[in-house]
Amino acid sequence: GNVTFAGSSTQYIKPYTTEKKYDDVLPNIGANFKLADHHYIYTSYAEGLSAPRTDSLYTVKRLADGTVANPGVEPETTQAFDIGYRFQMPDVVAQVALWTNKFQNRIVSAYDEDLGISVDRNVGDAKGYGLDANASWNLEEYLTVFGSFSYNHSTLSSDLRLNAAGNLLPTKGKFFVETPEITFGGGFDWDVTEALRLTMDMKYTGERWSTDVNDEKAPAYTIVNASLRYDLPIFGDKGSYVQLNVKNLFDEEFFGNISSRSNANAITGSSASSPTYAIGYPRTYQVTLSTRF
Repeated sequence: GNVTFAGSSTQYIKPYTTEKKYDDVLPNIGANFKLADHHYIYTSYAEGLSAPRTDSLYTVKRLADGTVANPGVEPETTQAFDIGYRFQMPDVVAQVALWTNKFQNRIVSAYDEDLGISVDRNVGDAKGYGLDANASWNLEEYLTVFGSFSYNHSTLSSDLRLNAAGNLLPTKGKFFVETPEITFGGGFDWDVTEALRLTMDMKYTGERWSTDVNDEKAPAYTIVNASLRYDLPIFGDKGSYVQLNVKNLFDEEFFGNISSRSNANAITGSSASSPTYAIGYPRTYQVTLSTRF
């Protein structure tokens, strides 16, 4: 049975063993078509399987009869299809792709402060579709600009059963946690001189839901990074340089990772549980000196 030592309320369980096996056949097929010079169409279909984190297999819960059992997180399976168009020339590369995904037993991981580990949970079936686009253009021999845009519309397909009483977590049609609907960015590489290069880029990340029922979310943010590299005239032409990187150039305050929860506000059958957030990095400077002999 379980043991509680004097002066402590913690219950310890006796050692136990269990075995988990996850396997599947995962087809993956793709094709590329050349429409004309510089114009291409591509498409692919792939299935995937994601097993629960190893930490989740060591997590146990107490049953009503006093015994313990693994929470039983099921592996996540996916079917992904995409079709895209690519334009490619020596100075210009651009592509846009449409995609759709289906999930079974979608897994969401969240950090558990009491256990001190990230724990997985299944949130049912889900589906999504979206668009990804990016382009790069060498305006001049010394100047390249680039940009990207993504749209992601991914939602859960049904409500989740909470308990034997029939209470449901109202997740049908709710957006994925930690997944912004819109992201975009861009930047440039500028060879100021033969030895000096300046690079800047920015990325906008849209609002992200932090609960499965979408009753709390993190605000959008924009991060700008910059780097300045100077090639050192030592040891000949062997790649020696000094480089200054500045991350989060404008010191934007933002939330990084989210430890999501089912619901931030109490609903029938599920008490409130506040998500936690990791504060994003402040303006950060990094100097690198590199050389090869």
